[in-house]
Amino acid sequence: MAAARAALEASPRSIEMAILGTVIAVEHSRPRDGLEMLHLVDPKKIGAKGFLLKVYLSWVAITYHMLGQYQQELTAGRSEGRPDALEDQASALAGLGRVGEAERLAVGMLPERHSNDDPWPAPMATACVALELRAHGHPEAAQRVLERVIAWYGADGVNDATREDFPCSRPHFSVFYYAGRWDEARAGYQHLLAGDSTSLKAHAALGALAVRRGDLAEADRMDVWLAGRPHSANATYSRARLAALRGDGKRAVELLRQAFDQGLRWRMYLHLDPDFESLRHYAPYSTLIQPKL
Repeated sequence: MAAARAALEASPRSIEMAILGTVIAVEHSRPRDGLEMLHLVDPKKIGAKGFLLKVYLSWVAITYHMLGQYQQELTAGRSEGRPDALEDQASALAGLGRVGEAERLAVGMLPERHSNDDPWPAPMATACVALELRAHGHPEAAQRVLERVIAWYGADGVNDATREDFPCSRPHFSVFYYAGRWDEARAGYQHLLAGDSTSLKAHAALGALAVRRGDLAEADRMDVWLAGRPHSANATYSRARLAALRGDGKRAVELLRQAFDQGLRWRMYLHLDPDFESLRHYAPYSTLIQPKL
């Protein structure tokens, strides 16, 4: 971060360096520092436009969200140059408690129908808004949005949903999992595992589903498999998820710290993972995920 600031002093019109410095700050849970670096550059004065302006304004919105400044996030999401920033707008509306507006935006992001050439990440962005709604205390709205995504996938879409990665954090599972449709989710991940016996995502999901079903023997098998990948941050994160679901907060936090030490990215999205909901009032967990202001 110090190096990024020094580079900005040397080239104060470098919007790219402001963005890079913000990425570094956010990765270390320091959104206020990131926002300060972004504000060192005026995109209007330097004539920023197109993709670069969108990226800049996206990071402005992200830092405001981490700071809990949802009205400012909404303003950034509606800025000129970002007519398609619907996910940022919906996330801000969720934080503001404007549930109906957030829900309408989320559903409106879905394409007309599911196909093999869908424009990534339309369905997953909608699912991310659902998780934001849930994280901000609106589980009913979140469920409605998730069910709309499931309807969009269609009766045969469970395997496709299983393969998708959410843009709001790669370790997340499919919409069927977050909608509580355990049997369908399990079938999808079993199908994935049958095609790829080394799939970390399949082992992680099947382990989480096993805990939820009370099949602790299968959960243990999946945990052992994940433990056999000691250098994988995602594997360690997945083990933390299993510990949280089992009610072992201390172990979950230990594994999360280890995952971050291993390079797990996007700590800012951890609050979206429902598998850690039981730890939201557990002080060591809260301290771990709260931004450093």
